[in-house]
Amino acid sequence: MADEQDEGPSMTSSAAGDALEARNPIDPRSARLTRRGLIAAAAASAGGVVLARLPAQAPAAQGAPTSPPQPAGAPPGAPVYDLASVPPDPTRAPGPPTSALGARSPFETPARTPVGLVTGSSLTPLQQLSGTVTPSDLVFERHHAGVALIDPARYELMIHGLVDRPTVFSLDDLHHLPSVSRTVFLECSGNGRGAYRTPKREMTPQAIDGLTSSGEWTGVMALTEPQAGTDLALLTTRAEPDGAGGWRLTGEKIFITWGDHDMAENICHLVLARAPDAPAGVKGISLFLASKQLIDEAGEPGDRNAFHPAAIEHKMGINGSPTCVMRYEGAHAELVGKLHQGLAHMFVMMNAARLEVGVQGVGVAERALQQGIAYAQERPQGRSVWTGQEPAPIYDHPDIRRTLMLARAKIDAARGLCLTVGVLHDLAETASTEEVRAAARAREELLVPIAKAWSTDIGVEVASAALQTHGGAGYIEETGAAQHYRDARIAPIYEGTNGVQGIDLSGRKLRIDKGAAMRALCAEMAAAAEELAVHDGLAPVGRRLATGVAALERATDFQLTHPGAESLTSATPYLQLAGEVIGGWVLARQALAAQGQDAPWLKAKASLARLYASQVLSHAPGLADAIADPLPELGEIAADALLS
Repeated sequence: MADEQDEGPSMTSSAAGDALEARNPIDPRSARLTRRGLIAAAAASAGGVVLARLPAQAPAAQGAPTSPPQPAGAPPGAPVYDLASVPPDPTRAPGPPTSALGARSPFETPARTPVGLVTGSSLTPLQQLSGTVTPSDLVFERHHAGVALIDPARYELMIHGLVDRPTVFSLDDLHHLPSVSRTVFLECSGNGRGAYRTPKREMTPQAIDGLTSSGEWTGVMALTEPQAGTDLALLTTRAEPDGAGGWRLTGEKIFITWGDHDMAENICHLVLARAPDAPAGVKGISLFLASKQLIDEAGEPGDRNAFHPAAIEHKMGINGSPTCVMRYEGAHAELVGKLHQGLAHMFVMMNAARLEVGVQGVGVAERALQQGIAYAQERPQGRSVWTGQEPAPIYDHPDIRRTLMLARAKIDAARGLCLTVGVLHDLAETASTEEVRAAARAREELLVPIAKAWSTDIGVEVASAALQTHGGAGYIEETGAAQHYRDARIAPIYEGTNGVQGIDLSGRKLRIDKGAAMRALCAEMAAAAEELAVHDGLAPVGRRLATGVAALERATDFQLTHPGAESLTSATPYLQLAGEVIGGWVLARQALAAQGQDAPWLKAKASLARLYASQVLSHAPGLADAIADPLPELGEIAADALLS
């Protein structure tokens, strides 16, 4: 994507690589990303697969017909679905999976599509059902702004591998999209979904509807400033009362993803700023909403608000999305929630975004692995030690196959972790008892930093391994392998760096309940390890998992009993250990669920679990030892000592 320049000739979007249209090259306020430019940039970066606004299609038919007979036991007057009139679930159609982005607009009204009937622990696909059922019996995919939010029963089935190869949490067939298209959609739509859970008492109805109901507007989280990154206590953006019940924002924000574009008719910026006489530090931060187009008396977008992109960042990757420097020059805004509670309100969205970034890591890894496997099957080099073929595809070389299998195991583990957090989030809101809701909420809080950090580390690791599989060709841009690495590399940085996630886990989440949630999880994982011992071929996995759980318990005790510098020094290794052990537990559950299955990808689950256990879980005791030995003299080592 062509980036904005401070000076020089006017650029247009007619060239395939250009993504800016600077109508006035002297005034940066007139420079903005255009739809045509974005599509051109995405096409150049993703081999022709792009994200564009698609024509809205009608939701799936979900009426309450009166002709079908009422099922036995159904309440009188309950709506009944005539399954013969319901279109098949597009994600289960024959042939290669298709992204939902190609079938429904990311901006359309939410819809609910039946996908099957759950009975006990199994799901019968919609195509295999006949007759009529009540809606409460069906498992749905709830589409909001083009995003599939899958009901808890289907989550759990997908985690265990009983439905089909699971897609990534919250996005239809995310891992089948080139990373530029996937990332563009995730970043542009995610903040609108997060806004659904922010306090809305003071927000205009049009903003609520545009962000959370119709999905026609996009949202932006505007936090970071040049001097205030992780330390938001340093931010200086001001909010002044306008005398009419509103506010005026003045300041500059950087690294604002999708800060300006013309892919939607309006953009809502959720901005952290300080009101007059606010307390110092984070306790003086408030949250404000400023829309790009002011809302007129008829409730429609009107005049342009007083903020604009001052520049577009020159980035290593994710070049299909505009990352902007935004300047607010007395912009009209409204207070969201309570004054001086902005950081707490913002973290409602931040926690959701952290899970979605973890999913992004899984998505990039999946696409990178698919390309690596394809190349390994096509590239003949050397002699196969198994078949004697010469030259043989490099997939027949043990190191290549081990690398790709381990990548698959890590992706499946990270995907299962993200899906688990999705299940916990739904249970925390919808479970029938407060006891279950509280337990789910506690485990969700514990796992969010692990899902974000560990999954994005996996994204970078697998993208690098897939590039390595290509050999020298992977370092050449024409193959596309390098793009996955460049796109993956941002995920461990934004929405709170992975180091910050480790600090959050060890310094806050672990200590909220004095380690009770982690100990309960360890007990559950230990029980799973015992169950594996009685299954042929999985006993070694059980032994490795039990050893890993014991190492995690030992490291947890250290973190809880050594606050301060020692715990913080070990925070990142502790998160890594937790992710690796939990990932081993996820794979063990999948291997158990897949026993007796004939599909090749299910039969491979046991082998993947064994490989992961030997290559990853075997390191857990050593990692626990490192956590318990955080180098006491660390605070005494000056930077000059590292510059020999």
